[in-house]
Amino acid sequence: MKLLIAKYRKQMMNFPIRSKFGAVTSVITGVSLLLSGCQHSKIERSADLEFSPPRHWTPPESGELHLAASSGQNWVQGFGDSDLIRLVDEAIDNNHDLRLADARLESARQQLRIVRSQQLPVFSLGLDGTVEEKNGAFFDAFTEDRYHLSIGTVWEADLWGRIRNQVSASDAEAQATAYDFQAAQHSIAANVCFTWFDLIASKLQLDLAKDTYESYRSTAELILSRYESGIDSALDYRLALANAESAKGSVARSEELYKRYQRSLQLLLGRYPDGEIRSLNQFPEVLSRVPAGLPSELLERRPDLLAAERQLLAAEANVKAAKKEHLPSITLTGATGTQTSEFKNLMDGNFDYWNLAAGLNQPLFTGGRIDAGREIAIQVYRQASISYQQTALQAFMEVEQALDAEAYLVRYLEASKESALQSSSAESLAWDQYTSGLINIVTVLEAQRRSLIAKQSAIEAEKARLKNRVQLHLALGGDY
Repeated sequence: MKLLIAKYRKQMMNFPIRSKFGAVTSVITGVSLLLSGCQHSKIERSADLEFSPPRHWTPPESGELHLAASSGQNWVQGFGDSDLIRLVDEAIDNNHDLRLADARLESARQQLRIVRSQQLPVFSLGLDGTVEEKNGAFFDAFTEDRYHLSIGTVWEADLWGRIRNQVSASDAEAQATAYDFQAAQHSIAANVCFTWFDLIASKLQLDLAKDTYESYRSTAELILSRYESGIDSALDYRLALANAESAKGSVARSEELYKRYQRSLQLLLGRYPDGEIRSLNQFPEVLSRVPAGLPSELLERRPDLLAAERQLLAAEANVKAAKKEHLPSITLTGATGTQTSEFKNLMDGNFDYWNLAAGLNQPLFTGGRIDAGREIAIQVYRQASISYQQTALQAFMEVEQALDAEAYLVRYLEASKESALQSSSAESLAWDQYTSGLINIVTVLEAQRRSLIAKQSAIEAEKARLKNRVQLHLALGGDY
């Protein structure tokens, strides 16, 4: 700081005392730039959390962990589905909620510009003219023209750092909004994945419902033929027909659900929801596996946690600024220009003038406004601190939950597939025994029902595992 002042004084020795409109404005601008250079506001990371991660949060020894840049969509590539990657890219470009978040981010950036502008002087240009008629007892009446051209400036010397604190707060808030925008990107990518998996599952369920209906209908026709031949009873036919009609209703319901997910996906993509979008007939594969250990530093990539930290820093800076409201403020004002009776002489340096003034404003009585503002800032800081702690706990909970669910869902998927396979075999065996006269139709219908439920459960289990993998990506704040 002393070196800066010495350098500035040396430069000021070379300034001309008056050079048209440059004398006073150069002085004020130089002082403002000097102090603004000493007012660099660097945002530091907030204090550590009041709790520590559990011991099992340790880096994996296998070296499989890869911290990729968190763009909100890199992890989508882990599913190896080119259609899904394309849909996520489209949603990132066209989603209306994301465009709103982008508008909020731009507003935060402009608000930061406004706050930063308080550190610089305000310049204004004025031009006015007057015509005045004068009458006197000892002289004839005459008119006098006066023209004024001036450049004025006002600047507050931020001696106590109040404006610097406000700039730091606004800077942190802008960063928090940027992290909110990144979180919105993550959310859009995740919702596209969720809806894409729902759409595939609904298509598989629809195909299963159609196949089931055709199978039940064929069964009912065959039993009708056997009934007309006197082999089966009317009860057998009625039960088989009821099964077929129930399957027909399931087809209608599956079609409605499939259209619903088509429109939901189109809405995420920013398209008109006409229900016309193609889906796959199989789920994508989970290409990567979860490492044995995950470091807690991964949570430092979570946009929501980083945004909460920035909000905490902003609140802290606002508290510092509020505490300085009782201190006096010093304002420098200056003006330079020309004043002449001939408009053509306005730019003539022989008619110029300048002035420089300083004012001090010390609050004495404000009716408790300043104290109340400071208390509000303190309470906002408390809220931000609690919110930061809660967000961090929520982050750990989501990771723990997703990791536990990963193991459970793998076992659930394996059991569901095996159940579907055995139930399908049991259905075939029951039909063979029924046609041989060994069992009644009720056993066949029950075998069919169990086979259908097992196949439906296998589809839902695979979808649940894919969705949980997306949840794990979000919990970790990006790719791994």
